[in-house]
Amino acid sequence: MGDDRAGRIAFLGLGAMGRPMAATLLRAGWPVAVFDVRPAEARAELAALGAEGAASPAAAARGAAAAVVMVRDFAQAGAVLLGPDGALDALAPATLVILMSTVAPADARELGARCADRGLRFLDAPVSGGPGAAEGALSVMLGGPDETVAAARPLLETLGDPAKIWHVGRRAGDGQAMKMINQLMAGVNIVATSEALALAARAGLDPRQAFAIVGESAGSSWMFRDRGPRMLDGQFTPARSVLDIFVKDLGIVNDAADDLGLPLFAAAVAHQVFKLGAAAGLGGEDDAGLIRLYQRLAAGEAGEPRG
Repeated sequence: MGDDRAGRIAFLGLGAMGRPMAATLLRAGWPVAVFDVRPAEARAELAALGAEGAASPAAAARGAAAAVVMVRDFAQAGAVLLGPDGALDALAPATLVILMSTVAPADARELGARCADRGLRFLDAPVSGGPGAAEGALSVMLGGPDETVAAARPLLETLGDPAKIWHVGRRAGDGQAMKMINQLMAGVNIVATSEALALAARAGLDPRQAFAIVGESAGSSWMFRDRGPRMLDGQFTPARSVLDIFVKDLGIVNDAADDLGLPLFAAAVAHQVFKLGAAAGLGGEDDAGLIRLYQRLAAGEAGEPRG
């Protein structure tokens, strides 16, 4: 693809992560055509930066040097790539298809095979570090052949911190396998943060002081420092990362562990906690809102849905 930025990028998916990622490409001088299933307002701020709006994935992909997929799950990835007016049939042979969504490793391998059938180059490239999406500072975990990684690197180094772009394996699905390791840790830490701050309050301590102390002590983590302030301030909308994402991602973790015959006790419990949060009506909120589940339990409400 090179680094002349003459090749247009088809960017498919403008959610909480996709929109700032597309904006980062535009600010760096990449020509970008964008598609999202939501109404036109989802594309408005990107149009102001010079993005070309597209009425379908195929329209965005036609003539593109690369297609970036940043949708919510495998079903949506399949829809924008393989569905009616899907991107794959509109891409020229040897075009890069970069899957940056989080899906199961087996699902990434399936999409990779479908791309290979069409003579397209597929790169499995899930990301982490939500706030970094707007700053071109994401972590990126790559699964794919060396030559495909090399071709995609100029674009990847616009979206991610070059020091945090890891080529973890040469097969489609290897990037997703590494991402699920990260999501296991992230999900468990969000649950632990919710429990720690709820326990501090129930024990009659100042939760803000507890946050300050743990944040400077051995019990801290990146998730604790990032989600803790939102939990303390009750800032759950607009969502930076919705709770339902961890229902999906921890489901991927536990399904993969089952397939490998490995029991994962903490991941299994964390998954159930997030599922209970979703059942209590918190699924569309920021995942820091999980603490509301514990606050309701403390109030004797047993996580009942709120209107």
